[in-house]
Amino acid sequence: MEMDDLRTRLVEYIAREINIPAESIVDDVPLRELGVDSLGAILIVAWLEETLHLTIPEAIISRVSTIRQILTAVATELAAARL
Repeated sequence: MEMDDLRTRLVEYIAREINIPAESIVDDVPLRELGVDSLGAILIVAWLEETLHLTIPEAIISRVSTIRQILTAVATELAAARL
C-alpha cells in the first residue's frame, strides 16, 4: 500500500472514530488535541496492524503522537519487515 493511500485511509478511520470531518485532521497536530484518548490510540494501532499485517512494537507506539509520526514509524517498520 502506498503511503498516500495509507494516510487517507488512516485519517478517514480516525475521523470516523472521533466523529470529526477528515478534512480537519492535520498531519502535525497531536491526536490528543483532536480528541483521541489512550483507548483511541490503541484502536488506531490495532487498525494499522490489521490493515498492514504488521506488528508495531510498543516502544514505537509510545513515541508517536501525530499522523506524520505514525506514518514515518509505519514506513520504518514496513521497510524492516521486508529485509
